[in-house]
Amino acid sequence: IDNKLPVAYWDWWSEPNDYGRFGTEQQMFETFKAFHDAVRQVEKETSTTQKILAPNVSSIDAGFGGSYDGTGISHFLDYASQNHLRIDAIAWHELDAVPAPEATPEHVARVRQMLAQKGFCPGPNCPLIYINEFSKAEHHLIPGWTAGRLFYFDQADIDSGGRSCWNARGDARSWIDCFGGLDGLLMQDNVTPQPLYWVHRLYANMDGDTRLTSKSSTPHTTAIATKNAQTKTMRILA
Repeated sequence: IDNKLPVAYWDWWSEPNDYGRFGTEQQMFETFKAFHDAVRQVEKETSTTQKILAPNVSSIDAGFGGSYDGTGISHFLDYASQNHLRIDAIAWHELDAVPAPEATPEHVARVRQMLAQKGFCPGPNCPLIYINEFSKAEHHLIPGWTAGRLFYFDQADIDSGGRSCWNARGDARSWIDCFGGLDGLLMQDNVTPQPLYWVHRLYANMDGDTRLTSKSSTPHTTAIATKNAQTKTMRILA
């Protein structure tokens, strides 16, 4: 905001489900409505499109109030529907180690089913699917885990994914890669690549290529493959 950069999405709260000590589920939803209405008022007064991302819970199974009973997103969508609130993107975090990345397509399918059942989709205001934090701390620097995440994100056909950031080392030279190292892709100097960098670079270089279908006999062995007709080359991220 200080640099007057455009805001792509307004996020009301990160992992609100883990803050049940601050209020009941109903009070949390009323807080969201106050936020929603304020953003929509700005949208009206400035004649600009303002997008809202929610509920941004810590897990697909999170419920409001600190429980993990699977009610959080469902109850939130019920409240949004009853109060005619426009949500531009449904977001949650995929940090669980078990099940691993291969669980994501089922999670996304579950949310899309909720959106259809509750009247959000199909239609012009069907929210996008954002997994705006992924990779648990102990896995976030391991290239294979990220390759698996990217593969199953593709399978689930999500609209956007965002890496989590953590304490990058466990010794005296530790740093938080939220603030240096681009969420683990680089060292603290923001220049030196870490092994994880090459996974993201190869995946980015596939943009514009023709995607090929790949299958595996085990969910923990994945491959994203593309071909480029102009250069007559293939790229495979396995």
